Amino acid sequence: MRAWRLIKKVFAPEAFAGEGPRIIGGRWNSRGTSVVYAAEHLSLAALEMFVGLSRVENGEAFYAYPLDIPSKVHILTLFPSSLPLDWRAVKHPESTKTVGDDWVRAGISSILRVPSVIIPAEYNLILNPVHPDFRKITIGQPENFSFDPRMWK
Repeated sequence: MRAWRLIKKVFAPEAFAGEGPRIIGGRWNSRGTSVVYAAEHLSLAALEMFVGLSRVENGEAFYAYPLDIPSKVHILTLFPSSLPLDWRAVKHPESTKTVGDDWVRAGISSILRVPSVIIPAEYNLILNPVHPDFRKITIGQPENFSFDPRMWK
């Protein structure tokens, strides 16, 4: 399976440590829990990044990392019907943070596959960088990435 991680170039040295989410938290993790966010498609990774950017960040430099996930790596998939009712709330709800935190603590897989809030029919991947199977994921060379200037209207 191919997946993508999109990140600002300035954060490239720690792209797979889970430090940013550990420090600030995210939809699927609380502060203090290290995870790495990725998406099944580069276009979804771009949309997920873009909704969090401001006009000030227009022109920011990004890297797109291809990830190759072997079929032997267990992926736990959560479907919209199994998620808390508020999972799509604009502000990251505590309910989804608890889901992610519990998954990390349980250690049952290195990847949690969750529906995108933006496009629920597509999936994001939450990676646990301390899970033993995380090392089985092949992280490709980063590719330069930029948003089309027409997106900044």
